[in-house]
Amino acid sequence: MKYHVLGLFFLIFTSLTVSDISATTREIFTGRVFYKNSAKDEPVYIQKETERIQGKTKEILHEYYDNSGNLAAYELVQLNQGEIEYYRIEIFALDVFGEISRNGESMVIRQVQGDKDRSRTHKWEDSLLMGPLLPTFISQNRKDLARGESFNIELPFLDTQRTIPFRLKQIRLDQETRTMVVEMSIRNILLVNLIEPVEFLVALDTGRILEIHGPTILPDPGSRRQKDLLEADIYYTYQ
Repeated sequence: MKYHVLGLFFLIFTSLTVSDISATTREIFTGRVFYKNSAKDEPVYIQKETERIQGKTKEILHEYYDNSGNLAAYELVQLNQGEIEYYRIEIFALDVFGEISRNGESMVIRQVQGDKDRSRTHKWEDSLLMGPLLPTFISQNRKDLARGESFNIELPFLDTQRTIPFRLKQIRLDQETRTMVVEMSIRNILLVNLIEPVEFLVALDTGRILEIHGPTILPDPGSRRQKDLLEADIYYTYQ
C-alpha cells in the first residue's frame, strides 16, 4: 500500500461577525485538479486558496470541491506574527479529521477517524510546513532553489501522528520560459519507495506555483477502494 503525502495541501472559515469587520479576506488562486497524465477535459476537483488577515493573525485556507460543487476536503493554517499556531485538516469521504496544536516548544498531533481518536506530543519542529504554506515557502526561497540549494522540511503524517522528512530541490531550470521545476521528495530511506515525489512548476519572476504533479491528499473518486488517493496534475490561475 502506498501512502501519498503532499504536506500536505485545507478549514472552513467561520462566518464573519461584527467583530470581524476589520479582517481582510481575499482569494489567492484557483486550481483545476485532473487525473495525472489524463485528458484535461473535466477536473476531478477544484481547489481554492483564501487568505484572511486580522491584526497579527493570518489564516490560509485550502478548499477542494468535487464535481457536484460539494466541499470534499479542506486544510487550514493559522499564523500569529508569522509563526504557526494551529493546523487543521478534514477529508470528508475518508471520515478523517486531523489537527496540530502548538504550545511553545511542543506540539500535539491528533487524528480522529471514525471512533478512533489518537494523538502524540512532540518537540516543535522549526522546519515544519503544511500544504497551504508550501507555495509561499517555495516562492520566498526560489532564488536559492534556482542556484541549486536544497531545503530540508518536515510534513505532518497524521496516520501515525508524526512528521516525515522531505527535501525540496530544483531539478530543472528553463531560462527561456523563466520557470523551474522543484521536486519534493522523501528523505527517509525506509519510506522512499512508499511516498512518490511531487513536482512544482514555479515562475522564476513572480514565484507563483503554476502547476503541481504527483500524489495528493484527495480520495480518488474513480477507485473502488476508499483509501486510494489521487495522483494528479493541478493547474493554477491567480486572482
